[in-house]
Amino acid sequence: MPLAAIPIAEAHALPRWRRPEAFLMLMAVASPLAFATWMALLNNFVVERAAFDGFDIKAGLTPQAPEASALAAPRTSAIPPSCLGTSPA
Repeated sequence: MPLAAIPIAEAHALPRWRRPEAFLMLMAVASPLAFATWMALLNNFVVERAAFDGFDIKAGLTPQAPEASALAAPRTSAIPPSCLGTSPA
């Protein structure tokens, strides 16, 4: 049985646990707890199953030199440069 919608102005008449503030407080506690749990599980997986050590994990977070990045890769396109109005690189 669906609950009837009530205006937010009448929320003060609801029991304390059914007010919007209670839901906001619950989410404020549950979100960081869920994220911390997910991070712990992910880190355990990375260390145990993927056999990463601290060096591998840190190396993945450091920025690469521009010449090694994908942005500096040679330009390849399925469209010929003559159609784009530019000369080939």
